[in-house]
Amino acid sequence: MTDARPGGGAGTIGRRAGTRAASRGCDVVVAGRTSGDLHVDLASHDSVWVLYREVTSTDAVVGIAALELPHGMRVNVVSPSVMGDSADAFAGYFPGMRPVPMDELVGHYRQRVEGESFGQIIRAYG
Repeated sequence: MTDARPGGGAGTIGRRAGTRAASRGCDVVVAGRTSGDLHVDLASHDSVWVLYREVTSTDAVVGIAALELPHGMRVNVVSPSVMGDSADAFAGYFPGMRPVPMDELVGHYRQRVEGESFGQIIRAYG
């Protein structure tokens, strides 16, 4: 199965989590490998450095980062199974798993950004 839809901040989860954060007064910068306000390839160290040179002040980064971050930055991970909003397109990648309702999934992201936790892996499985 292949899918040409955008990922990253413009993808299924990123778009909804970003919209929710913006509705709560957050300034949101959408990044993705090929879509969004800024482009970043998380597999490329240089690409990540370019992103942080362009976005010089952040309160939270939703995605992936190293465990040894400076300045008290935190890393939390939300690991979802198939999402309710995209179950029709991606259910084949998650056989036997129930879809996670999007509001529940976005709530997990919100808790990781707005809460005090760090080093958490949230397995958001339906």
